[in-house]
Amino acid sequence: ESDEGDAFTDDDRRVIETGKPLHRTEETLTDAAGNERVLETWKIPFTPVDSDEDAVLGVANDITDLTDARDALDRQRRLTNLYAVSSRVFKSTDPEDAFDACVKAVADVVTADEL
Repeated sequence: ESDEGDAFTDDDRRVIETGKPLHRTEETLTDAAGNERVLETWKIPFTPVDSDEDAVLGVANDITDLTDARDALDRQRRLTNLYAVSSRVFKSTDPEDAFDACVKAVADVVTADEL
């Protein structure tokens, strides 16, 4: 957990030193109950009205459910693709057709992973 805290502190320092906002689309942390949570965070430089000290204003949105749903859909897509390929391979009487089905399946997975 101290590594997580160090990462947050490092981000705060970076925002203060550069004067530039920081946006992390996915950042994992462990909550008090020991559960891993995924956050989308924004940090911006901020100077409080009653102080000359530089500070950071941060907003975190818990997107754990969203990432879990995305991962479940990805697993389902892969299983559906595997089923379609295996069905085509087993039904095929032409080895070249079976090979083409396998190549297409691999290409679909690689393309989807790159998105």
